[in-house]
Amino acid sequence: MAGPHPALLDLAADRPLARQVDWDRLVASAVEHRMGGLLWSRVRTGEIHCPTVWKEQLAGADVVVRSRHRRIWEALASVNRRLGALDVEFAVIKGVPAEARWYARAGERPCRDLDLLIGPGDVGRIGEVLAALDPEHELRDHAAELVELGLVQSFDLVVDGMAVDLHVDLFKLGPPCRHPERLFARTVPLVLPDGGTVRAVDAELSLVHFLLHLNRDSYCWLLGFADVARLLAGEDLDWEAIGRLVADEGLEAPVWGGLNAVTTTLGVPAPSRSPQGCRASLWRALWRPSVRLQGDMGWVRYRRRPNWLPVVVDMGLPPVIAWSWRQLVLSPTLVAHTNPGRRGPWWWRLIRGRWGRAVERRRAVRRLR
Repeated sequence: MAGPHPALLDLAADRPLARQVDWDRLVASAVEHRMGGLLWSRVRTGEIHCPTVWKEQLAGADVVVRSRHRRIWEALASVNRRLGALDVEFAVIKGVPAEARWYARAGERPCRDLDLLIGPGDVGRIGEVLAALDPEHELRDHAAELVELGLVQSFDLVVDGMAVDLHVDLFKLGPPCRHPERLFARTVPLVLPDGGTVRAVDAELSLVHFLLHLNRDSYCWLLGFADVARLLAGEDLDWEAIGRLVADEGLEAPVWGGLNAVTTTLGVPAPSRSPQGCRASLWRALWRPSVRLQGDMGWVRYRRRPNWLPVVVDMGLPPVIAWSWRQLVLSPTLVAHTNPGRRGPWWWRLIRGRWGRAVERRRAVRRLR
């Protein structure tokens, strides 16, 4: 499918929907762009009339999403207890906490995993954290070394049956954040359904993270645009603080460029800044309007474009060169973990793994045509 159904742009911007729509195309587009929960909210309140067959499909999908979200909340409570016992600081990012803060009801923002950020002071204890959360994790005994070498910025875990993306770097852009302590200081308390309390990144940092995540997703799906629109509508943001944060981390091109992309696409208000220079020009070339909102096909076609983010972000040349070199000369332990089931020397596993993934991408493009 090409871009999203036009009615979904109004839905993402939280505007009334047109009464007459092609429901076959609308529902298919909503599912692809992760907007089914928001569409069901409009249908269930009677704002628009929906044929029974699509009403049943949307309602059934919503039950599945809300059930999964309850399990994610339970997994978060479990993580809070386990890391609390170790006195390890962490904060939650995006996911079900974002839905609870900026969406009208559970199920509107579908999530499949739990994103966590380990406090900068506890990153050196990452091995202990993995042992507490996912004792059988293959990288548990090598985690501290991989993080110290800059080879890993997050770990994929399973906690109580739910997927967890455990960040040691908030933005995961390749070269590390410049000021991780300042970023982690921008967290606020969040009360869990079980009565416990965790930290969550504040609204200003959440906006920056949402916009960077749009870049990492190559602007493929409309739900990311809806995230930004709802945060803008629901918060009285400190734009001076956002400007300082963006400048401190060298994020002008992807953040301000991304904000302009969202506001012009959806027609929602926000302060506008136009980044200049070669990095901004490169960003505009990589994520021009014709590339955005192409759904699953866009992800297959453009998923390599986020690899340019270390160049688009003003991180300084030495960190980018060091990070690029580390991507070429990976740790044998990491190669074995990311290429399971392949035999031979680590360099042969690496080549075979990358070749296999390239072949699979080409097959995926053919399937989506």
